[in-house]
Amino acid sequence: MGTLWRAGEGHVKLWMSIIGFVIMAPVSKGFIVPAVFKILPESLRSKLFLPDVLGYTGAVVLLLVILLLWYVFVKWNEKTGKFSAL
Repeated sequence: MGTLWRAGEGHVKLWMSIIGFVIMAPVSKGFIVPAVFKILPESLRSKLFLPDVLGYTGAVVLLLVILLLWYVFVKWNEKTGKFSAL
């Protein structure tokens, strides 16, 4: 939504990004996605709704654990700068 808003304000670089998206979205859907789908093993091709597997409580707990791990990693990286570009 922000891209469309700013493109409407006259930001030419965002016009180019919208044109690129309009051109590449059907190319991706027609060629890239099927190629990647064929490469994936059968076990990864099926769609999965996490609460069906873990229940809602398990899914929320798993998500919170992942977010906590990400937070710990980010705080560690702020101190050490091991994965920083600058």
